[in-house]
This record gives sequence, C-alpha cells and structure tokens, in this order.
Amino acid sequence: METIFGLGLLTAGISWLISIYSAISRRDSLAHEVHLTKEAEERLGEELADADPALLESLLAGFSEQLIRARRDLIHFPITHYFRTEDEERALAGLLPFLSSLVEEAGSEERPHSLRVRAEILRMAIDDFAETLRTRLRMPGEGTDEILRHYQAEHGPVGE
Repeated sequence: METIFGLGLLTAGISWLISIYSAISRRDSLAHEVHLTKEAEERLGEELADADPALLESLLAGFSEQLIRARRDLIHFPITHYFRTEDEERALAGLLPFLSSLVEEAGSEERPHSLRVRAEILRMAIDDFAETLRTRLRMPGEGTDEILRHYQAEHGPVGE
C-alpha cells in the first residue's frame, strides 16, 4: 500500500509540474509574440493599424485569446506568477503597456469597425487580467493601469 501511495504521489507531483511548465510556456509565448509585434511596428516606423488594419485585427484576436488563456492559467496555477521570465525584454509584465497602446491605436474612431471591436475585446481581456492579479494575488492598485504598473515593477529587472 505504501508503494502504491508513494507512486501515486510521485505521479501527481510530476503531473502538477508539467502543468505549471505548460502554463509558463503559454505566458512566455504570448509575451514573445507581443514583443515581435512591437519590434515590427518599430522597424516599420508606423502604426500597425496604418500599415495593415486587417493584420492588426487578426493579431488583436490572437492576443485576446492568449491573454484569456494566461488569465485562466493564473487562476488555476497562481504559483506561476512567481516564475520570472529569463529574458526580461520579453516578459509579459513589461509588454502589457504596449498591448494597451495597440488597443488605443486600433480603437480610434477613424479605424474600421471590426478593428475597433477587436480592440475593445482585448481591452476587456487586459482589464480581466489585471483584476485577476488584484483579486487572486493581492496585487495593489485600483484601476487596470495602476495594477499593471505594480505587476511590471514586481517583474522588473532583478537589480531593481
């Protein structure tokens, strides 16, 4: 019985670690894609909504889906919050302000309606993520921007 119980605990522990690794991997993949989008916008020297609104709409849809998934991972595995990304330039905490700027860029009145809708969905996903940080992890802050600033400060460079 002890052997069976021990093997069961070992299996459960390994399964839990694999689940955590998957959650961290999804979060870091989202951050990497956001970073690449930021780099592309900088290299183009123009806003993505001006370069190709349809492409930006597609990107926003993907970011929304991935951020919603990252939020669910944070709810189910809050410990993942304490795992830092080694490449701080590609950390989600530091890239959320860029996502917010994409929302502002895509949500302006002169943009196509479908792009504005996608921007609003991403804005709500960012708000939900921030609220999850506040309620589940007791992150200080009243509004989304303040909560995300605390999140960024907590996940800033190691020397800070």
